[in-house]
Amino acid sequence: MTPLRRVMTLAVLLVTAGGSVALAGKQKIAVLGLEVKHTGTIDQQSTVVAHDITEGLRTQAKAGTGTFVQAPNSEHELIDEKVMHQCDDERPVCMIEIATDLKADYLMYGSLTIETEGGKPVYHVTVTLLAVNKKGGAPQSVSEFFPVKEAREDKLKAWARKAYKKLTGQESTGTLVVKANVDGATVLVDREPRATIKNGSATLQLDESRYTIAIEAEGYKRYEFSDPVTIRAGETTNKDADLEKRAPGEEVHEVSGSVTHRSKGNGVKIATLAGLGIAVVATAAIGFEYFGPISAYESDTNNAGAAFNAENKPLGSGACGGAFGLNLDQAQTGNVDGWKDACRARRRTFFEGGIAIAAGAVGVVGGILWWRGGGNKQEHAATAPQARKIAITPVLAPGHAGASLELHW
Repeated sequence: MTPLRRVMTLAVLLVTAGGSVALAGKQKIAVLGLEVKHTGTIDQQSTVVAHDITEGLRTQAKAGTGTFVQAPNSEHELIDEKVMHQCDDERPVCMIEIATDLKADYLMYGSLTIETEGGKPVYHVTVTLLAVNKKGGAPQSVSEFFPVKEAREDKLKAWARKAYKKLTGQESTGTLVVKANVDGATVLVDREPRATIKNGSATLQLDESRYTIAIEAEGYKRYEFSDPVTIRAGETTNKDADLEKRAPGEEVHEVSGSVTHRSKGNGVKIATLAGLGIAVVATAAIGFEYFGPISAYESDTNNAGAAFNAENKPLGSGACGGAFGLNLDQAQTGNVDGWKDACRARRRTFFEGGIAIAAGAVGVVGGILWWRGGGNKQEHAATAPQARKIAITPVLAPGHAGASLELHW
């Protein structure tokens, strides 16, 4: 063997030995696949949910962090092991027998059922950790409820990480330190107030996950980091914010570069409510005109109470001309006053209809913007505020009336 080969062989042996020594002090843990327990037919989605949680637990075991390491060839299913060992349930005696066959010091297993909470279906997940050695104490369990519609893979695996670390005694929280230039400012985590800036900073303990972090202070523009902040267990994450003062009466919250803003949208709310309110009133006025003078004259016409022109022809309520070109002199005999009242009422419906359409459009568009503004963020690369404006311009022309709607957003 050449000197180079001897050196390389020795290096490999040292690395292998070092890894063996590192793992020698760790307890072996076997993570069994969660069992789906439904009273009826087991659906595919429940199976996928159980699989995602199982994978989340096994990922932690494979990582070998803390005092545990995954037992070799132990990725079995709980339901299969129970059948092989003739276990009717998860009694510790039977579970210890399974763990012993898998050459594991600890056994992690669990179940998933569908229950009803608040009238809606939810997944009830339970995960248990059992020590083979009686000195390990009684089995420990954690459980959680997940609404069926919210059972996403990322959320399930995040909970699995948290559950694994809690059961195995590992730290599952991280530290977030937020520094800002305004004492008394509120730090919001996923839109919920969680801390207050004191002496230039605030310290929070958060579960391992990703969060939306924002800072609010009276008289200052809202500061929100454009990217979610990742918190890792046992680590400290630092974030700095420089809040800008808001001009008196300024509604738009703008911050440059790496942050986003959310406007409270009071103007949008007012425009929405006012637009819909005006549209309702204008529509009611149209109804009053139609079921009032117009309907009254039409009824008179059917009862031979119509107005007649110079040629002794009956005049309908729509024979008055346009919205601005009423010709009230054509009625010569008959129910002249009733006909004129119907003509004036019909002209008013042109204006009221235009107002109703324009106001309704403002209300609908404002409502959409109001709804979207509650969940969407807008990111800006410049500090210049952009004015928001909703304008209604009357449009009057021979034969018709209305309005134009202009939005600047």
